[in-house]
Amino acid sequence: MATTNHEYVGKGLQLLRDGLAPFVQSAVRAAVRARRVGIEDIRRCAGDPRQAHRPIDEWDVAALLKVMWDRWNEVFRQRLGRTERSLVSELRDWRNKWAHQERFTRDDAYRALDSAERLLAAIAAPQARAVACLKRELLARGKRSERPPPPPPPKSQADRIREYVLRQYVEPCGAPGKCGCASAPEMCSGRCLSGAAPNVCNVLRGRKFLELANVKLVHHTEPCPSTTTHFHYERG
Repeated sequence: MATTNHEYVGKGLQLLRDGLAPFVQSAVRAAVRARRVGIEDIRRCAGDPRQAHRPIDEWDVAALLKVMWDRWNEVFRQRLGRTERSLVSELRDWRNKWAHQERFTRDDAYRALDSAERLLAAIAAPQARAVACLKRELLARGKRSERPPPPPPPKSQADRIREYVLRQYVEPCGAPGKCGCASAPEMCSGRCLSGAAPNVCNVLRGRKFLELANVKLVHHTEPCPSTTTHFHYERG
C-alpha cells in the first residue's frame, strides 16, 4: 500500500525527534550548569508529568519543540537564530495537525518535511539527510500519480470481428426469432478483415460470440472455414 501524505509527515516527525533529542538535552544541561534556567522549569515544559521525569532524550517531539519555544531565550538563543525559532513554531503547528489526524495535501507534507530538514540541518543532525530522502520520495510519488493512465491494449482481431457482427447483423435484428445471416465473403472482402476467413469463421461459430450476441447458430454452409461460408442465426 502506498504511503499517505499523513504517514510521510509522521516519519518526518519521528526523524525530527531523533535528531532534536540529543541536541536539546545537551543545550539544557549547559544552561542549567550556567544557572540560566532551573531543571524544574525545564521539566514543566514537557506538559505530561510522566514524561517530565524521564531523561530529555526520551521526550517526544511535541515536548522537545515546546521546551525549545518556551525556554528559547534562556537555553537556545545562544545557539540558534530567528529563522530556527520560526521553524520551531511552524513545526509545532504541523505536529498538532498530524496528531489530530488532519488532512495533509502533498504540498503540506512537503512543507512540513522541508521545515524539519532545515531545523535538523541547523543543529547538524544526521537525520536531516533522511528527511531529505523522504522529500524526494514524496515528490517522485506525486509525479507517478500525475502520469496519465496507459492506453488500453489494442483489441484482438477476434474482438473486432465480434464487434462488427454484433453491430452489422445482430443488433439491427431487434425482436426474437430469425436473426438472418452473417456473410464471411462480405467480411473478408475488405469491409472488415481482408484475408482472414479462417479466423472469421472460427469466431462466428464460437461459444464466446454466441453467448455475447445471445444467438443460436442454426446453420452454416460448407466448406467451413471458407470465404464463401454463410452463417444463419436465431435470436433468443
